[in-house]
Amino acid sequence: MNNNISFFILTLLLLSFSYGCEKKQIIEVSDKGEVYLFSKNGKEKLKVSFKENGNGFSIVTYQENSEQVLHFFQETGMLKSKIMLNSEKQIFGKDYFFYNKTGVLKSHFDFDGDRMPSSGTIYYDTTGRIKTLLFYNENGVITEKTEISRDGESMVSFGRDSITHSIFPSSF
Repeated sequence: MNNNISFFILTLLLLSFSYGCEKKQIIEVSDKGEVYLFSKNGKEKLKVSFKENGNGFSIVTYQENSEQVLHFFQETGMLKSKIMLNSEKQIFGKDYFFYNKTGVLKSHFDFDGDRMPSSGTIYYDTTGRIKTLLFYNENGVITEKTEISRDGESMVSFGRDSITHSIFPSSF
């Protein structure tokens, strides 16, 4: 736990300096953890939450246009996910999720700002190869899905009205 606390304190210092924050405010201290808020010119710039039980921490950066970028970390310091919120606090943009044990990119999804994804990609752990491609309609329903085998040799696609099977040449 001491390494986690040291990492957390170092992260706080580095982030507050890099954002040019003038004021640090502790906004919550409980048995669940601590939350620190950094501000500049009276505007929130950065919020860091540290969970006392060792389940990691999170960092929220506030953008000029009221957008937020949320980073969630494991207790080891590895990034678990990066999520963007617009000014209405709806998920938008490219959002990333990572495998817990390896830290390798697990998936990313593109959101149009209405809390519904437009597309997504899921990856195999350790190889980084694409496992699944997903495409959604405006209601968040999957309209197309392509699954690729771990070795990259075959693919199965499910479309609106069809299912296709493809075998890639070994040079693919």
